[in-house]
Amino acid sequence: MKRAVFIIFVIVLIISCNRCKEECNDPTNPDCPNYVAPDPCADHHEVSAEFLMEAKVELLPVYRPCYGAIWGRNLRLTATNQNYDSYKWIIGSDTIYSNQYEFYFPQSFSGQSYPITLIVSGIPDSVCFPEDDGKDTVTVIVPVISLADNPIHGQYKVAWDSAPTDSFEVGLSFFYDSGTDINHLYTKNFDHQETGDSCDIDVIGFGYNYYGVTTNLSPCDRLRGDFWLNEDGSFEADYQLDVDPTGVINMQPFRARGRRIN
Repeated sequence: MKRAVFIIFVIVLIISCNRCKEECNDPTNPDCPNYVAPDPCADHHEVSAEFLMEAKVELLPVYRPCYGAIWGRNLRLTATNQNYDSYKWIIGSDTIYSNQYEFYFPQSFSGQSYPITLIVSGIPDSVCFPEDDGKDTVTVIVPVISLADNPIHGQYKVAWDSAPTDSFEVGLSFFYDSGTDINHLYTKNFDHQETGDSCDIDVIGFGYNYYGVTTNLSPCDRLRGDFWLNEDGSFEADYQLDVDPTGVINMQPFRARGRRIN
């Protein structure tokens, strides 16, 4: 009798174990039937001449990613991979050998587009990429503009992250006073009051597709923050606004995102 009970127990145990295996559904578990071995080349890459282009934000010691240049303003180029054997930049008639290079386009280049080429060479991963010869070249066409032609100027339909279904129109416009040689930037309706206000704001930093601003000028609410245009045409603003109409400073944060309408 005991032997029969033992045999039944063993059979139940075997069936249970087989069922556990059948129910295993973890592709990272070697004991599961659907296990997929990791790709040994998943984190390996071919030799690539990718690079980051950044505009120096004038008046501030920072850089921001960009896809164009304002004449007279520093542009920094940095190879994405810093461990290759050689780097060669070709910018017009200039050739530079470095993994990073900073320069500016003079005013005579304004209104035109220029190619920036990076050529790199390194040790290829012959196991994962047998056809990689260890060399790569990339060329990017860079528009050169004046500050007055900064592509961020325009009208946008945006919404605050805190109220994504409540959209409203905002604006950034530029005016250069030749008599005083002063650049003026105007913001419109970032307080979402639909008052038609237009504020001549104090610019604390600017670059291609970017402004950093602050102002205390009436009749506008106090405003400070960052405004930028992404390469895909989307607009973003990360700013603070004085929301107290009584004159007591009460700065509140807002994050707006949207698209160009004009």
